[in-house]
Amino acid sequence: VLDLLLKEKISYAERNGIEVTCRVQIPAAFYGDDLDLCVIFANIMDNAIHSCMETDEEHTFLSLTTKNRSRFLIIEAVNSSSSTEPIEIGTGLSNIQNIAHKYQGAMEISCDEKQFRITVLLCSPKRKDTFTQPMEPFT
Repeated sequence: VLDLLLKEKISYAERNGIEVTCRVQIPAAFYGDDLDLCVIFANIMDNAIHSCMETDEEHTFLSLTTKNRSRFLIIEAVNSSSSTEPIEIGTGLSNIQNIAHKYQGAMEISCDEKQFRITVLLCSPKRKDTFTQPMEPFT
């Protein structure tokens, strides 16, 4: 599901003249919920694409990478930005922050006159079923 989501977002970004670099790999040993990962990546991509489209820069870019360190997954995105306004935590960033806390992790954001950066740290649960409970059968 995440592959399809990223392909769609990358295609949309490239159609809008944004140079995209994507190096995302989720390790098999990361036992997070697929929906949580999709929420994180969709919000990161949507915010980055919007920022790139709003900038006055001729060359816009978006870089998305993941790193794996032991039980930690690190997601980092950097994109063009020309905003001089303080960063506001809207719905998208709030969703990312809530999921990061769910995984005993953190979200860090920074912005200067040329680029925006977000880093999300997630700690993998020890078991696959930590966040997903089986549904009760209908009777």
